[in-house]
Amino acid sequence: MKNVTGTLVLSIFGAILGMFYFGYNTGVINAPEDSIKQFIIDTHKSHYNVTLTNDGRDAIYTLIVSMFVVGGMVGAMIGGTIADKLGRKRGLILSQVMGLLGGIITAISKPLFSWEVLLVGRLLVGFTAGLNTVVAPLYLSEIAPVNLRGGIGVLNQLAVTSGIFLSQILGLSEILGNEAGWAWLLAITAFPPALQLILLMFCPRSPRYVYISLEQEDEARTELYKLRKDDDVVNSEIREMFEEKQAEKEPDMNLWDIIKSSKLRVALTIGIVMHLSQQLSGIVAIFYYVVTFFTDAGIETNQAKVS
Repeated sequence: MKNVTGTLVLSIFGAILGMFYFGYNTGVINAPEDSIKQFIIDTHKSHYNVTLTNDGRDAIYTLIVSMFVVGGMVGAMIGGTIADKLGRKRGLILSQVMGLLGGIITAISKPLFSWEVLLVGRLLVGFTAGLNTVVAPLYLSEIAPVNLRGGIGVLNQLAVTSGIFLSQILGLSEILGNEAGWAWLLAITAFPPALQLILLMFCPRSPRYVYISLEQEDEARTELYKLRKDDDVVNSEIREMFEEKQAEKEPDMNLWDIIKSSKLRVALTIGIVMHLSQQLSGIVAIFYYVVTFFTDAGIETNQAKVS
């Protein structure tokens, strides 16, 4: 296919691993819920010599689940700043270092016999997922050829759903969603960022970022040639970047300026409604608690995990 090179394919795969990480960690906590709750009871009793009530156990479990969302919110909020300050590739590298650390901390929570460690791990994992949701799509859109940009952008969501699917499969009681295997299920979290760090060593920086933000045309040409392997295509895209840079006459806008802008009001409203529709649909609660919903409805736990 025209404009598709080995370096481009490698860079795309390296970037969407971050979205796979997000999807995997969205669904991974659901299946081993009972085992994790028992772990919470046992470790709390060991540390504080207090036997938790069911309500106390559920509150701690909910807190652990929610830490992923809290970390994701923080990561998403500062993702744009990190991408602008460090660059797209370095932003991804920072994200994966944090993701690897979060995966390791999560994995060692059982050997250390501490639900508090699991909570910290989930917070870091969520922070990484939030960063990935900003930096990875940005990097993908800037390295993709114009004629393939829409199709490549779809790979982000495909990676997310693939991560969710794999986490649900591995979370079955017959595989890792049991007392002996749930820690290994969470430990897998460390593998995608580790692989991504290796792949990113061979991926170019975003040519668009290098040209427009850093104003380094020669360096941008070098990075773009790694992706395209065609001088004519490189020259054409550099001209497009030049025209784009010349057209950037609008002043920087803060959040309040965006809200007040009549030109952006329709687009802003559409974006807000789309995101609210997703959240209010209840899909996030299903990802985290679907096994509980089914068991509360009278379905056996093993059957609920495959329903």
